[in-house]
Amino acid sequence: MEFVQINASTKQDRHVVTGQVKDAIVAAGGWVTGFQQFSNVSVCIQFEMAASCMALLFERLEGLGLQLSEASRRLAGELAAKPDAELMGTFQLTFFHSDPDERMVIPAVPG
Repeated sequence: MEFVQINASTKQDRHVVTGQVKDAIVAAGGWVTGFQQFSNVSVCIQFEMAASCMALLFERLEGLGLQLSEASRRLAGELAAKPDAELMGTFQLTFFHSDPDERMVIPAVPG
């Protein structure tokens, strides 16, 4: 299994675009295996997918209007040469906005 990393940024609403990215991964034939939110600044979505599905994923991501990093844009072409590879990866999405940092209440654990 190979590891891939996709990085993108957006000024769009984080709740909407996070759901759209998840839907794009699933629609392209992948599985979302994890999720980590970093305040309201960034989200990291872990996924698994066959390399042969990555072209469709990138097509769907481009349709969302995300700003993919240069390395992420090159990734689709690089993986076309290995269509049988199984991939485990992360999709790191950074949100640009003027909102203050989101404060999360962490419940106290007794004991």
